[in-house]
Amino acid sequence: MYFQAECFDPDCRATGSTFIVSMSQPGAVIGGFVLTRFVSANGDLSIAAAVIAFGGVFVAGLVMLAARKVDTDLTSLTEEVSEPAPAPAMD
Repeated sequence: MYFQAECFDPDCRATGSTFIVSMSQPGAVIGGFVLTRFVSANGDLSIAAAVIAFGGVFVAGLVMLAARKVDTDLTSLTEEVSEPAPAPAMD
């Protein structure tokens, strides 16, 4: 087991964890409706649960395939700035 917040960088840790938790709630509601529809249509509960689980994994895979590529080139982050930024005015 791992703590899900450890999967994110420190600067976005709370945002990433909150996003995961907030997306799980609609997923649980939608899964409950779909499971009810499968079972009420004289389906087997174990087959309905497997279809919902595999469907969720398939949709998550499609989302990951459609996601844009993250730029991992760090040269733009390590370039030196020629002039220091001006200090903010204190009134």
